Amino acid sequence: MEKKTSLSRDKVLEIMKDMVVETYSKGTILLRQGEVSDFNFIMLRIMKGELNPEGGGSLFYVKC
Repeated sequence: MEKKTSLSRDKVLEIMKDMVVETYSKGTILLRQGEVSDFNFIMLRIMKGELNPEGGGSLFYVKC
């Protein structure tokens, strides 16, 4: 059985609150570092650990 390390939806939303600057119609979101993306795509990336408000993960950091 595969071990899941994904976060709960509530935790993901909490993380996103710190990262999101503005939301637009149709669920498009502007992140602090200027990346514009789709809500579900960002959520998926947070759950996979690619997007991390502490600065871990891949190319995307949240600059406060």
